Amino acid sequence: VVRELWLLSKKGGRRGKAAALVLNRLIPVYFSIASLDGKADDDVLKLAKETGGFLVTCDSELRRRAEKSGVTVIYYRRALRRFTT
Repeated sequence: VVRELWLLSKKGGRRGKAAALVLNRLIPVYFSIASLDGKADDDVLKLAKETGGFLVTCDSELRRRAEKSGVTVIYYRRALRRFTT
């Protein structure tokens, strides 16, 4: 996940700036980084299941996979202009 954020931050634009903000300010303060040996989506799902945590994503495929495996998902509903579970 951190690698994906780093790659996004190098591209620039709004998404790049947001990724850089998360990398530089939010991750060091609010999150612990677990190093797992798989694809980022698989690692995130595994970590959420193991810790009983929830997943925040805009990726519809990842959201469906998480819901199927019993992980609580928070995502943005553009039509409603808000986050929902």
